[in-house]
Amino acid sequence: MRGNSSNRFVRRALYLGSVWLLCACSVPQPAAPLAEYSVEASPQGLILSTSDSLLAARFKWAVHQALSYVHDGDDPVGKWYEAALPNREAFCMRDVSHQSVGAHYLGLSEHTKNMLIKFADNIEISRDWCSYWEINRYDKPAPVDYANDDEFWYNLPANFDVLNACWKQYNLTADRDYLEDASFVNFYQRSMTDYVKTWDLGVNELMQRDRFMNLRSPLDSTNSFHYSRGLPSYGEGDPLQLYLGGDLICMEFQAFTSFGNILKVQGRDSETATIFEQARQIGEFFNDVWWDSTENQYHSALLTNGEFVSKPNRYLLLSGICQTLQQHRSALARLLDQKNLNIESQSYLPHIFYREDEEKRAYQEIMDLSDPLKERKEYPEVSFALVEAVMEGMLGISSDAVTRTIFTLPRLTEQTAWVSVQNVPMFEGSINLSHQDNNQSTMENLTDSPITWVARLPAGVESLAVDGMSRTSRVGVMPSGKEITQVEYILNPGEKVTISIP
Repeated sequence: MRGNSSNRFVRRALYLGSVWLLCACSVPQPAAPLAEYSVEASPQGLILSTSDSLLAARFKWAVHQALSYVHDGDDPVGKWYEAALPNREAFCMRDVSHQSVGAHYLGLSEHTKNMLIKFADNIEISRDWCSYWEINRYDKPAPVDYANDDEFWYNLPANFDVLNACWKQYNLTADRDYLEDASFVNFYQRSMTDYVKTWDLGVNELMQRDRFMNLRSPLDSTNSFHYSRGLPSYGEGDPLQLYLGGDLICMEFQAFTSFGNILKVQGRDSETATIFEQARQIGEFFNDVWWDSTENQYHSALLTNGEFVSKPNRYLLLSGICQTLQQHRSALARLLDQKNLNIESQSYLPHIFYREDEEKRAYQEIMDLSDPLKERKEYPEVSFALVEAVMEGMLGISSDAVTRTIFTLPRLTEQTAWVSVQNVPMFEGSINLSHQDNNQSTMENLTDSPITWVARLPAGVESLAVDGMSRTSRVGVMPSGKEITQVEYILNPGEKVTISIP
């Protein structure tokens, strides 16, 4: 059993660090906020300060909830955090892929790496190049999803989702194991070649493939380990009627793009062009066949009777597969109109809406998901996703480990005059970052090497001020159509700079 959660939190905090949450009624300088209250565990952990007391309280809940699911290596599986249904004491491929970004900002990159390696290590030809969908604390496939190599539950987007998560982790941590470790390299190669071939996921096979394939015995429609051994979607509503999910194609497109980037960094130039071409072909196929020009929307699934179903699909925007602004806006509009989602699906929305510059709706989703009365908010995915939404959505942090570049873009609403974060894990060290009124950002480089900071601000001006000195900037447009201005600055170790709209 897991034991008392409060005691476990204190024990973990000594290793992980935690969060100081500071709140001020007035709007002081971000460097020295007036604290109404604080929560402290370790001065080395993530610190969030803000003028928004409700944001501070909800972020505090998310951090403590997420850390309550962390296990620091006392189990046979090693370091891990729960990423499955609560109390199952396991982690599954989809949930880990989604929770991994929030986990990074909580100092859990070693845990994430261990879990991703477990998935990579267990890809096997005896399972038709599937891994274990869900692994428990005993370092075994979770019995609820696995009987033997012939009978088990497996959602086919999983390999692609894990590969995308690995590429994201490399860009956050600059850990070259994600490029060079034999387990990862084998997983990438097998997933993008043998796995695609074995399950007929190539662009020329997707619409003709056998829905119930690679079975070792005749299909038993009463046995979920038969009809879901190779479920072609994350959607599980009526698996016997599902032929193909649009989410699978979106994630395959994204995985080929990520794999191409991995090969490029590895210096395997002769293979890179071929992989990027496969990504292009999948994207072109999807936009030609799965776009309904009459209804101005994408199909989300194809049924075994040959009919398309059209429901909102979050992976359209997450994968970047939309080719035109019209298609992009259609996919976003349908997500904005979606209601009564299950908690797992809803947990993706705050980050997506921030990325789409729908910051007011994104803020509302954070508040709804963390509402004390929200049912099932204890699902592990929720708290990790909220940390991701604040860090990469509200603060607009993204990174490129190859060029050591950090991008930022404030997306504050009227409820939040300013927000500041300290000890943010990035590359081999950390950064401090603050935004004020969407017109000023300050970053401090606490890593050992220079960082290229691309500071973005939501305005269409021709110059920004760098520590008060005017510098020519570049005006651009985000995928949402929102105009921004950005400036690049080489931030040396220990240097702190403020960039603002004059």
